[in-house]
Amino acid sequence: MFKKLRTMLGIGGKSSKEIAKDRLRVALVYDKTDISPKILEEIRAEIISVISKRLVIKEENIDITLEREGSTVALVTSIPIVKVKRGAEN
Repeated sequence: MFKKLRTMLGIGGKSSKEIAKDRLRVALVYDKTDISPKILEEIRAEIISVISKRLVIKEENIDITLEREGSTVALVTSIPIVKVKRGAEN
């Protein structure tokens, strides 16, 4: 529990073994879904474009991945929000 909390707060981080394991898992999911890195980067740019209309975000910290659970694949995003843009609350 503390390890996850430390990672969420940016204290510590993943070991190289955990990072390699995550990369392999992501590569396998991409392979099974036939989504190329180019397409995923285009999706990332479109998501940023839409969200940036209403929110100020930290683009450098955005994490977009594909996760497989059984026969379902999910696009999972983590987008740090700095603030809501003025007039976007409507």
